[in-house]
Amino acid sequence: MSPLPAPVATGPAFGSPRATAPVTTPPPDDEPGEDAPEHSGPHKVTFAIRGNGRASVSFTAPDGRHRRMVVSPPWSRTFTVNDGQKVDVNAHGTGSGELTCTLSVDGELVKSATSSGGSSTVDCGDSLGF
Repeated sequence: MSPLPAPVATGPAFGSPRATAPVTTPPPDDEPGEDAPEHSGPHKVTFAIRGNGRASVSFTAPDGRHRRMVVSPPWSRTFTVNDGQKVDVNAHGTGSGELTCTLSVDGELVKSATSSGGSSTVDCGDSLGF
């Protein structure tokens, strides 16, 4: 004897099959979506160079102008950057020893790079667009 087929529930009054749609749950309001910015408004961006000897520093300011100068570390520069603007910095040491560059946004370290030896080069040049 063969088993009976399983009963099937049907729609209103059990006369037609009932379709079910997949259920999706939106994320809670307190979780930002993938496209939501972490911060909005102006940001304080600080470049800093530490090391021995002198360093040739190149950076792009929020106004888009590229600047190059020779500095004696420690050296730093702070800019106010609005959403959509980009900045970057790199340095090339002219002496021996260690050279470090850091890039901070709103007081939080975003990137740091260290190099040692003669003619050290460091790059904290991820262009940051907010």
